Amino acid sequence: NKGRGCFKKLVKKRDELEMMLHIYNIDILAVTEANFDKTQTEEECKIQGYNMFWEKGREHDRRKNARVVTYVRQTLDVKVEKGMMKEDLVPEVWLSVGEQGKQRFLIGAIYREHKPWKQIKVGDKEGKTPAEQTERWRQWLEGKAGILNGNKEVVMLGDFNLQIYHKEDYTYRKMSRMLKEEVLDRGWKAMTSGPTRWEYTIRGEQESSVDLLLTNKPENSLESGIVEQPGHSDHHMVWMTRTMEAN
Repeated sequence: NKGRGCFKKLVKKRDELEMMLHIYNIDILAVTEANFDKTQTEEECKIQGYNMFWEKGREHDRRKNARVVTYVRQTLDVKVEKGMMKEDLVPEVWLSVGEQGKQRFLIGAIYREHKPWKQIKVGDKEGKTPAEQTERWRQWLEGKAGILNGNKEVVMLGDFNLQIYHKEDYTYRKMSRMLKEEVLDRGWKAMTSGPTRWEYTIRGEQESSVDLLLTNKPENSLESGIVEQPGHSDHHMVWMTRTMEAN
């Protein structure tokens, strides 16, 4: 089981996260916009029965804030794929998951920053314009070409801040098209299709499907869906159940 949530500060939502993990019997929970900075300790944020992993932003000299955190049930055989985590492009956590004697598969938790008209600092990259964000996104997709085009099973989930089901804002249209061409057009499948957030614009309330769960081996999924706004998150949670017998 895998989920995705969004919180303002991780330590303030620790109890809420623990409740979600047990109510929904989650094996791997990815939290985007986690905001796990150095004012919080691992001891304060960890949850009994789960290992905790975070992206590199917390150790960065300037940002000092992990935007993506994952909780993984301790009974799972998990390895952190640090070489795949390019914090200067997109905050992300990559894990290799498996059982003894069985083939492993990859899980990537993603958060694509999305403030086009404000200064964004991600690692050493500063992106003030949509063009600079688009270039970062292009570089990220190019760096993932090996897994996007390979045979190894991969699951990607998180807040992509891009639309694939609804009409995309002009600012993000090129990035959304790149996601479709480089991922979905190569045989990957989005395992959920409903709205995961409602945005309020000058045109009124609009549905948004920026939270995605993508895989290149959909046949290994038993079921998938969306949980409406768990806790105090302003996003719904996307989830999927994968059979370990697939290995």
